[in-house]
Amino acid sequence: ASEEDDVKDFAVRSKSLAPPLSSNTVSKTFPAAEELLPPAGALEEALGGDLSIIRCMPEGEIKSEVPHMTITFSRPMIALGSVEDVADQGSAGVTIVPQPEGRFRWLGAKTLIFEPEYRFPMSTDFVVTVPKGTKS
Repeated sequence: ASEEDDVKDFAVRSKSLAPPLSSNTVSKTFPAAEELLPPAGALEEALGGDLSIIRCMPEGEIKSEVPHMTITFSRPMIALGSVEDVADQGSAGVTIVPQPEGRFRWLGAKTLIFEPEYRFPMSTDFVVTVPKGTKS
């Protein structure tokens, strides 16, 4: 039930558009020359000096089940990468005594998490140690 004026030819563009023109070509080396880099010590100053622990959780006497332990440092401790690369970059020398079964992994560049295989044993005192002189 079509009428003759309902049928139209396919619309074809006459030709493709020309590629955009580029502007001036910059011929500088990468990475930047030494005179453009920040002065030595600028990064440490911007990050706030010495490495410190911002937060450690849990803390004190805990009256319920604890799923994991986290330590957040004041400065980046590892280079960022893919989730797989970052997750298993070691414990930065952090120890837990007594050591429950489980694994350390990184959440971002500043936070280290320890996930016990099952849960932390109840009625147990744990001592978490970050070695003096740990570098970021």
